[in-house]
Amino acid sequence: MDEVMAANWNATVGPDDEVWHLGDFALHRKPDAMAALLERLHGTKHLITGNNDGPATLALPGWASVQPYAELSLGERRRAVPLRLSHLERHVQGRFEPARPQPRPVEGYAPAIRRRCGCVGFPPGDRR
Repeated sequence: MDEVMAANWNATVGPDDEVWHLGDFALHRKPDAMAALLERLHGTKHLITGNNDGPATLALPGWASVQPYAELSLGERRRAVPLRLSHLERHVQGRFEPARPQPRPVEGYAPAIRRRCGCVGFPPGDRR
């Protein structure tokens, strides 16, 4: 499974791309295996911590940043859309997949985006 996910990740993500991983990076893996996997993945990688990310995951040297949530702006400055990233779906704003009922939006943020590799053949989200 790691081989398929890493190959799909690297086919989608370029070396200069920025990726925000929304938690639960590598369940039940030893630190050296997690570090080797993270090193193989393209892009500048940020971790939004998940409930299954232990101290070893948080301490991996391949993360550009590790935090419980992030607030970003997408688009041009005057038309920027605020985006809040979190491991918990109810806190993520914007939505690609309507598989679950639409969460109530947070005022000033786009509707919820939900991207999970298991739903879409194991590649990370679209590069746009």
